[in-house]
Amino acid sequence: MDKMHERKLCKHLILCYCAAADYLQFVPVYLFVDILTFALEFKTSFIAQHLIDDLVPLIQRVVEPVLVERFRDPPPAHPYDKKTGSTAGLSLLYITALGCMYDERHIVRFWRFLHFDMTMMMFTPNQQMADMVLMLKLLSTSTTKNSFGAPSGEEGQDRTIINNILDKLTLFLVKVPSKPQSIERYESEVVSKLRLEVLQLFTSMTRSPYASKFMVSHRDLIGRLVKLISDELDDLYDYKPGREAR
Repeated sequence: MDKMHERKLCKHLILCYCAAADYLQFVPVYLFVDILTFALEFKTSFIAQHLIDDLVPLIQRVVEPVLVERFRDPPPAHPYDKKTGSTAGLSLLYITALGCMYDERHIVRFWRFLHFDMTMMMFTPNQQMADMVLMLKLLSTSTTKNSFGAPSGEEGQDRTIINNILDKLTLFLVKVPSKPQSIERYESEVVSKLRLEVLQLFTSMTRSPYASKFMVSHRDLIGRLVKLISDELDDLYDYKPGREAR
């Protein structure tokens, strides 16, 4: 199959994905996600750039209602995302973003299609841990010389959005989040993995002059990093049950 036919095939898969999401009550969506994921994993850098305009808005249209349902207070007892799979959709976004990173034009275009409020909503209570981790990985692909995250179109608003994201992420460094729809806290090994993802994102941000200036000027980031280091050193020299799992 030549390259043109491969692109056309992926376009048709996206149309099927859209039809399933709109008219078949989300039941078969996961089947098209699996097919698209396979195609992207097979030829990631070649296919991804050609799918941005259609695939990114479509995945958002499927995933965002799930995030909104979880965000509501109180959240629904039986959210319908069991059929759509927010994690699968975010994974598909992440693979697509990875395929666009070799060319800054493509990755910037990818992030222009993403809604900035979707990023903010991802780090609120009742969201799934797997989805939060995927969003952290996804955010790391947005770090370029002159941009970070999904742009709002207004410079002042972009500053507010990035500072709010840093507020939420740095809280993960010093507080243990609760499990969705529960007062029970996550286990220490799960929190450690989440914090490692946050630190890896911060590391990628330091390579961008644009993102670095927000890190330097943030009122809590340095202090919470220092507290995390202090807490980890205390745990290192104070043996407790379960420490070996960290």
